[in-house]
Amino acid sequence: MADRSAQGIPLRSAAILDFDRQINSMSIAHASAFVDGLEDNTDEKAQAIEILKGRQDPVRYLSKFFSNPRQLLELMCVTGTIISGSRATEYFTPNSCTAESDLDFYCKEGVRAVVMHALEHMGVQWVDRLDPQAESSEHTDYTAAGFSVQRGFVHHYREHYEVQLICGKTSCNASECIFDFHSTATQAIIAGFAAISLYDDYTSNKEAVHWPGNDTNTSRAQPYRLYVKRYHQLLRYRHATNVQDPVYYGLEPAVMTPDPNADPGKIIRKFSERGYRFVEYLSRDDAQGNCSGLGVYGGRFRTIGDAGVRKVSFEPYLETENWEIPFHRYYNAMGYISWYETQHKTTAVRSLLESIDFPFVREPMTFGDQAWSGANQLFDPWANRFARAYAATEVARSRPTGARGFYEILRLWEFASRLPF
Repeated sequence: MADRSAQGIPLRSAAILDFDRQINSMSIAHASAFVDGLEDNTDEKAQAIEILKGRQDPVRYLSKFFSNPRQLLELMCVTGTIISGSRATEYFTPNSCTAESDLDFYCKEGVRAVVMHALEHMGVQWVDRLDPQAESSEHTDYTAAGFSVQRGFVHHYREHYEVQLICGKTSCNASECIFDFHSTATQAIIAGFAAISLYDDYTSNKEAVHWPGNDTNTSRAQPYRLYVKRYHQLLRYRHATNVQDPVYYGLEPAVMTPDPNADPGKIIRKFSERGYRFVEYLSRDDAQGNCSGLGVYGGRFRTIGDAGVRKVSFEPYLETENWEIPFHRYYNAMGYISWYETQHKTTAVRSLLESIDFPFVREPMTFGDQAWSGANQLFDPWANRFARAYAATEVARSRPTGARGFYEILRLWEFASRLPF
């Protein structure tokens, strides 16, 4: 301290600089513990609390990728889209990703076109799905797990970031996708109103549990990986030659031989290079959830709110006064997200909300609907300004069929019919 004072740096300012540097280099869990440990009713603790608030600011974090992060959060909130994977883990624990890591968005299939259109207006440039350059080993990981992937990129502040828009099965929520992930190292969510780290007691300490039953790089999934790869080769061949018979390319879908490029250790090696140490399942006593022990089949039922799960509310960073549904209803509804875990994998459990996770605005349909609100409200991903903007485009009006679901088509034309043209 004396040296800093001699250099003309005030002692208090030097302490704040130390706090800023320490807190922003820590995981949110460790930063919170550090601030809690400071002496109460001091200027240093008051300043440290403000620094911690900035450390958790989603607007500041997402401004690295987009010029209008508040608009992005609004899009995510009203469409149920989330950011997950290593970029979401990075929000909680620094150095969990690399400069080349993708920014992964997850949404329901029925609202994919809306999200793509909105992200495009925010600067994302999408890549042709049949472009051979768009396929990578990471892309194969997703398709082998049953996800559909649209790749793209965004330029911001002279930086280039790869973007992926990922959809699960038609009936699958965005948040359900994370329970198919390969390890706890990526099981984190940034939603439009909160962030969740499912296994934060592990990730905040740069530890991870590998789920071999979820990892498509393990031997059990290799035949399916090869099938998926062959299928995408076939799609590109058909696209280039307009030949429909797969026999011309020698890609009969029935061929199910092991993938010669199998790499079961890929995930462990990848995250070990980022400083993660893989540990045994249940190696941390403080990550036990609310259950006293394992069930008769060696697994446990888990929900958001269990011990070891960290939630960060975005209410201090958003203007929520005019929200049609109060913020706390969104935040509390996350408690309905549940899953089942064993030492081999995690599996989503359909919540009491059936096909939704969070409450969304909906027009009352009957007299009994007038008082129906909050966590049991129906999910209508088209009842927002982003959907109306997409419905007004020539692309949407000229292509009412295709890969979009029947529900999406009906909603699209319902909104389009209200527009003045």
